[in-house]
Amino acid sequence: MAAVLSRSSLSLNKVGCALLMMICFLVIIITCPAEVESAAITCSAVVTRITSCIGYVQRGGAVTPACCDSLKSLNDEAKTTADLQAACRCLTALIPSVSPNPSLINSLPDKCGIPFPYRYSPSLDCSTLTR
Repeated sequence: MAAVLSRSSLSLNKVGCALLMMICFLVIIITCPAEVESAAITCSAVVTRITSCIGYVQRGGAVTPACCDSLKSLNDEAKTTADLQAACRCLTALIPSVSPNPSLINSLPDKCGIPFPYRYSPSLDCSTLTR
């Protein structure tokens, strides 16, 4: 009986996680302003890149190589100021919905060896970021 309950709970956790990611994606699509279209980077690309980091920013522990690789790719893809600002707007829309620890978010550039001078805060003004 316990094994059946455990399997059911695991399935519900997977469904819940998938549902949360879908809701986050919809929130991003709805809240990203139209001017993001001028940037080469899209919100869906940002969401895809950062998915592997969500567990770390929620619970801590070790940062996975997949998370660091994804963040490095995202940083490389944000070649222009418009790209950087678009990625920032997507991230600031997504971050509250995953209930992260802000200090863990801000530790990622250093832990992954990514030179990135900006730090997340709920009041971050993405329009001030430049490349």
